[in-house]
Formats: sequence, C-alpha cells, structure tokens
Amino acid sequence: MVHASDVAAELQAHLGSSLGRAKLHQLLYLCQAWHATWTHKPLFVESIEAWEQGPVVAALWRAEQHGFSPAGRPEAIDPDACATVEYVVSRYGHHTGRSLIDLTHGSAPWRDAYDRGQNTRIEVKAMIEHFAQDEAADQAWFWGPDWQAGEREADEDLRHGRVTRHEPADDFIASL
Repeated sequence: MVHASDVAAELQAHLGSSLGRAKLHQLLYLCQAWHATWTHKPLFVESIEAWEQGPVVAALWRAEQHGFSPAGRPEAIDPDACATVEYVVSRYGHHTGRSLIDLTHGSAPWRDAYDRGQNTRIEVKAMIEHFAQDEAADQAWFWGPDWQAGEREADEDLRHGRVTRHEPADDFIASL
C-alpha cells in the first residue's frame, strides 16, 4: 500500500530543495491524477481535498503542521508509480508552488469540489475525467516501466559514447 508520504519522498529525491510544501501538495495532486488517468487506480491511499491554496493531501498537511514529517518509503513505489512521478516532475517540476496553485485552481476537479465547499474531497473519478482530456492521456505507454527502462538505457549509452552514426541513411538501413 502506497502512501502520499512515499510519493512525497520520491518527489523530494527528484526535486530536492526546490520542493516547498505548497509545491509538494500540488505535485501530489498531479501525480494522483495522472496515475489514475493512466492506470484507472489511485497512486496513494489518502484523499485529496480542495483547499483555498489548491489541492492538498489533508492528512499529510496536518501532520506537517504539527511538526511531524512522516518518513516516506520510496521503495514502496512500483515501477509504474515511479514512471508517473518522473512524468509529473518532467512536466511540472520547473514550476513554483504559486504557479502550480494557479494551474490547479484552473482545473475542474479542484474548482468543482471547492464550489461544493472548502476542504471538500476531490474525487479520483473527477480527476480521471478531467485529465483524460489532456493530449498526454494517450501517452501512458511512454511512461510505462518497460519503455522508461529503454529510455534510461539509451541515455546511458549516449552518455558513455556507445553510439554509431550512419551517413547517409542508406548506410543505416544496411546496418540493420
């Protein structure tokens, strides 16, 4: 069972000191939304609420408010979940907490839940319905563990100069 603190630890490993509390909670929402859109199941068990400052994993926020920082277990996250986190970091990690709040305030799941009342739960179904409309919704294959393993292998080959260049294209076809 994966908890929001496990995903938070993985996000922290990727983003380090640039990950403030507001940014963390917006990214947790985006991780939950994209993972649910691609796999049709939530990434972590905690619910997300529509607070004034955007989507918030309330249980984690309250623990942080009381000085508790639940130790996350990145090893609890399976390869599909890691791929989701990597996607969210690559697409949204450069944003500030403030710009992510603005972004999530524009999303229907937060807005609809907030309109029903502050601190209302954002349903996973609403996230899926909203994020399925994004062009990236049909790119789940790219963020799957097998494809991502191939991407990491190709990056490693490039980094170590294990490449062959073919000029002209006929040479490439002949090498196959």
